Amino acid sequence: MSDKIGYLKVMLIGLLLIATAFGVFLISFEAPVPMIGMVFLGLGHGLIFPSSAGAVKEKTKGSESGVATGIFYALIVAGVAIGAPISGHVYDLYAGQTTLLLGVIVPLIVATILILLLRNFNKDPKPK
Repeated sequence: MSDKIGYLKVMLIGLLLIATAFGVFLISFEAPVPMIGMVFLGLGHGLIFPSSAGAVKEKTKGSESGVATGIFYALIVAGVAIGAPISGHVYDLYAGQTTLLLGVIVPLIVATILILLLRNFNKDPKPK
């Protein structure tokens, strides 16, 4: 999909799907609502990870590609390792709804930052 519409658009769609998923989780914890949220969450992650990995590969020179890919995946692992305790702490301090609300707000903030950072490029990077 990234080769058709570009990495940035695919990543933004993925982030919006993730934000939508957490919004669905806020609605109800009774079936089938969470299952619908999980569909959005899976689609969002399925769009973000391959697209962002492709963008990292495309934007780095051949000799730097391995280091950039390693840093990319290290940051993903760090995000998972840091995000879980932070979410647990927010849950302990406030309520489950607040934690889920962060799941809506954070992807929207990341999408905004992504737009601001990547709009400096002349055009949306596409694989050849």
